[in-house]
Amino acid sequence: MAAEGKRRRPEEGFYKVVEDGVPLERAKKVQKDIGKVEKKMFYPIEIVSRDKSGNKVKVHYVGYPETDDEWRSCEELVAEGALGRVLQSFIPTGESLEDRAALFCDRLSRKIKLSLFSTKRESPEVRIEQEIEADIFNHWFKNIGVVKDIRGRHVHCIDSPVDPELTKLFGNKWSERILNANGDFCYVIKGTIQFWTHKKSFIKEFVDIGGTLFEKQIENELVLVFTFVRGDGVRSAYRNGQWKY
Repeated sequence: MAAEGKRRRPEEGFYKVVEDGVPLERAKKVQKDIGKVEKKMFYPIEIVSRDKSGNKVKVHYVGYPETDDEWRSCEELVAEGALGRVLQSFIPTGESLEDRAALFCDRLSRKIKLSLFSTKRESPEVRIEQEIEADIFNHWFKNIGVVKDIRGRHVHCIDSPVDPELTKLFGNKWSERILNANGDFCYVIKGTIQFWTHKKSFIKEFVDIGGTLFEKQIENELVLVFTFVRGDGVRSAYRNGQWKY
């Protein structure tokens, strides 16, 4: 079907839209030019209607007028990869990297402070998990400490709580907490700090397209695991402006 007026070029890059919970990628569209050979190209699409009885959906090509909308079979779209795919995680721009990193470090340092308390009922081993974006880890955490392969993980091991890189990220005295006016305190024991990342499992679900169920997987978040062993002490352990670990 001919377009009305001059066609606007479709948006470049990956396009996502959700209609009834269905993410779409691209689909082939036959493009006809006068005097040229007919050829197939991929265009961003979205579903605007569907016919369950006929197992078809009405496809709108992003950047083109509604007069170019057409009915397509679900099987054809699945074969082209427009349906039933992995929905990737959102990737933020690099322009916000420093602000996002500062927010991440602030939240993690607060969790560390909250975990520094004196108790005989709980294990002194502390494990904190917090979602982290890959660019923050690569830019700020990747080169900290000595990396060791432990149980199939790349574990970053830090010898001292006053490590300059961690202090730069979390601030001075991030690894200790005075609990009361008597000077009782808790601290991160030297040589026990480790951290690594792991990816959460995909979120799997099925969506109904034209009466047929298609599997969809949603990419999950990257998580930073930060561990250490907690110790405690009293005011008498304070010497020359420092707590003796």
